[in-house]
Amino acid sequence: MNNRFSGNKKKKLFFMIPCGITLALLFVWGVQLLWNVLMPEIFGLKIISFWQAFGLLLLSKILFGGFRFKGRRGGMCHGHDFNNPSQQFSDEDRSRFKAEWKRRFSAACHDRNRNDDEIEKQ
Repeated sequence: MNNRFSGNKKKKLFFMIPCGITLALLFVWGVQLLWNVLMPEIFGLKIISFWQAFGLLLLSKILFGGFRFKGRRGGMCHGHDFNNPSQQFSDEDRSRFKAEWKRRFSAACHDRNRNDDEIEKQ
């Protein structure tokens, strides 16, 4: 019988949970330490407690969605395999795409270069 949490996996689990908790506590403590050293001196703010630092991190997570860790997929490229030939442009689509980019941006680049030349002459 193949148990999912047998042997080494149980040992790793019992090792990883306390390590994860310890790292989280050290991270909160580091935020508290940095705040208490820098913010009162720079901005004249009050020092904060450990739980206030924890709340500050939680609030930043809610507002900004940070703390991305390895193994998590997301962002603009989520679910897209750009190396998959079935998702790449055909020759006709590629030529239309290039022509449209040239139409849109070559004039802007040309105007910018012309303005740079005029500035250099002055």
